[in-house]
Amino acid sequence: MKSFLIGSTRDIRLKPFLLAGTSVLVMGMVATAGLWRQPDLIFPELAALAFGAWAMPARPWMASTLHMWLSPTLAALTGALVQMYVPLPFVPRLLIAFVCVVAELWLLRSALLPSISAAILPIVTGTANWSYPLAVCALMGIVAFGCRLLDLSGHGNYARLRPAPRSRATLTGVRVSLTRWSKIFLLVIMVATLAGLSGWTFCIAPPLIVACIEFVNPGAKLQRRPGSLFALMVIAASVGTLAALFAHRGFYPLWFAAGMATVAVYLLYWLLDLPCPPALALAVLPTIVPPHVLPLYPFEIVLGCTAFFAAGKYLFRGE
Repeated sequence: MKSFLIGSTRDIRLKPFLLAGTSVLVMGMVATAGLWRQPDLIFPELAALAFGAWAMPARPWMASTLHMWLSPTLAALTGALVQMYVPLPFVPRLLIAFVCVVAELWLLRSALLPSISAAILPIVTGTANWSYPLAVCALMGIVAFGCRLLDLSGHGNYARLRPAPRSRATLTGVRVSLTRWSKIFLLVIMVATLAGLSGWTFCIAPPLIVACIEFVNPGAKLQRRPGSLFALMVIAASVGTLAALFAHRGFYPLWFAAGMATVAVYLLYWLLDLPCPPALALAVLPTIVPPHVLPLYPFEIVLGCTAFFAAGKYLFRGE
């Protein structure tokens, strides 16, 4: 697993048009969903993926342009199918979606971990139809097209890596990988069960799963700054919640709230010197949280962060 936290916020190419492009894309997504009255068209992880693919000094997860489009699209389709056609309770459905998307990433040889969010989102929100994977396909097509333009202009951030053939993988390496993913799966089971029993489904908000996977990466910078990471996640969720609450009360459109939330998280990245893309997704996620649940959303994120990071620190101690 490759950590996305490369360098620091001070190193990010803060080109206004790239950050503005991410915000405009997010606002356009939310505005389109509102115009068509289709909340399933909103994919919060888009904010994290666009930011990482366009504005960071090295593309997160070292994902090729093809995988930037294909991996989340396939994962979104998987999550929608599980939500629509698997007649099981919340926790088993979520675990099935998680296992399926991890298997897809392995088969595709893709390191695009936010694809996990694309599969889990329909399970957590409890709604899905065919418009969701189609929306993810179109939105990620825009991100991939932007990546291609940046590459052609010489401003792209994709460091091409040639993966080692699977046939060369040692037995020890396979065992280590299986052990790590087994622990991650156990973490997901624990927090999913907590979410199911408490009814606070957003304590397993999909971006938290991605952030936790990166947090437990050996030697990851996130491990050295757990307090800052926790603060970033909670503040991002709170800012997104406040912006959405004011939008629901008629102060401004919901798409404007999404834009304000993304800009606020950019500032948090800079202030904390901690560019963690899933925080952007947590800030945009309130645009699809039901209004009656919205005031509880930051508290659910606090519970989820605490469970994921504390359990992750314990399970991966010494690594």
